[in-house]
Amino acid sequence: MVKSARAAAPWVVGAAVVIVLVYAGYKAYEQYQEDKNRQEKENDFKIKVEALLSRLDSIR
Repeated sequence: MVKSARAAAPWVVGAAVVIVLVYAGYKAYEQYQEDKNRQEKENDFKIKVEALLSRLDSIR
C-alpha cells in the first residue's frame, strides 16, 4: 500500500499542477475577453459621441 501511494504521489502532484495551470489560463482568457468587450463598448460610445458632436456642429 505504501509503495503504491509513493508511486502515485508524483502523478497526483503533476495532475494538480496541470489543473491549476489550466484554471489560471481560463481565468486569464476570461479577463482578456472582459477587457476586450469593455474596450469595444468604449469605442462604440466614442463613435456615437463624435457623430453626435459632428451633427451638432453641422446644425450651427
